[in-house]
Amino acid sequence: MIEVPIPHDILKYKSKFIANFTVRQFVFLCLGAAVGIFSYFTLFKNVPGGIYFTALIIIPFYLVGFITIFGQPFEKIAWNVLYDNFICPAKRCYEVHHPEYEKLIRENTAEDLASQKDVEKIANDEAEEETTADNTDNKSKKKKAKTKQQPKKKDKEKKVKKSKEFKAIR
Repeated sequence: MIEVPIPHDILKYKSKFIANFTVRQFVFLCLGAAVGIFSYFTLFKNVPGGIYFTALIIIPFYLVGFITIFGQPFEKIAWNVLYDNFICPAKRCYEVHHPEYEKLIRENTAEDLASQKDVEKIANDEAEEETTADNTDNKSKKKKAKTKQQPKKKDKEKKVKKSKEFKAIR
């Protein structure tokens, strides 16, 4: 059988310009070096640790020149991000009104409000029943109790208040 070697994908090939850099990499390397030298000698020459500040200025140039995301250069990614998030966002700026949908929403909110009111009424009724029961118990205990039992009553009242709050939360 005759065998023929299959060439590699031509889109993956990047032509080299100088010193194994592509034109894009070489341009951003030169721009970063120029900006770094300029900023060091004009802004950070007399600043202690100025070389570190210069490095922070140079790093974005090198990242833009050398890093590709999903095989795309920085300009394409940045344009897509700006376009999708700021120029033409996917979030709608207007509302759509559909009569059946609005009717359904109104019914659901009315049912929710009614159920919340029912829950509040039940909690209030239970709390009132407990307080009336506690009041009758307290009256009979007041007659029997003397000064030694008064601190215990306060503790019981605190417990009753806590239980009311707990049931109101339910």
